[in-house]
Amino acid sequence: MKIQATERNEDRRIYQVLGSFPCIEKLTVILYHPYPQGKEGNLLPMKFYKTHQAFSPQRLRLALISRAMYVQRTRPIFQLILAANCATRPGVIPSLQHLRLRSIGGGQPWNDLQRLLGWVGCSWIFERRFADVDNDDAIVGEIGMSKRLQLMEDLRETNDERRVWEEIWPDAKGRSYWVEIWHSFP
Repeated sequence: MKIQATERNEDRRIYQVLGSFPCIEKLTVILYHPYPQGKEGNLLPMKFYKTHQAFSPQRLRLALISRAMYVQRTRPIFQLILAANCATRPGVIPSLQHLRLRSIGGGQPWNDLQRLLGWVGCSWIFERRFADVDNDDAIVGEIGMSKRLQLMEDLRETNDERRVWEEIWPDAKGRSYWVEIWHSFP
């Protein structure tokens, strides 16, 4: 299922509905993070982006914060879906065993930004460790880690984005491995 990630109560309700299916065992949720709209919108021709690559730092900041999917941000999604699944059949082992959370963006206008958003837009897999009514423990793994590590190497040379990055995550300031220092926002 593909949903637009908004961090609002509607998201919580969607996750609860997904978990309410009593026989669901495997689920993939694609979290879509559109690039934040500016005054010019996102419907401009591609040639505009090639000649006007200076986008506001505020839009870049919003895009990075929206897309950052660290495991601490995704675990509550898994727990919410699992809790709803448990509630469908009280006292019975929940059917949900496997959840994939994929983070994707939409139509970012330039390569360095796409790479930065790809770096923080991790995708995760959760597999229940025990078939138990009262246990929400899961084995967690990152999907596409090798691709993200290659992105990290490509990112070390970007400078404009680095300034915005360091505003969002001040601990990265002045470090040679700045792209490795980040976290999600609740």
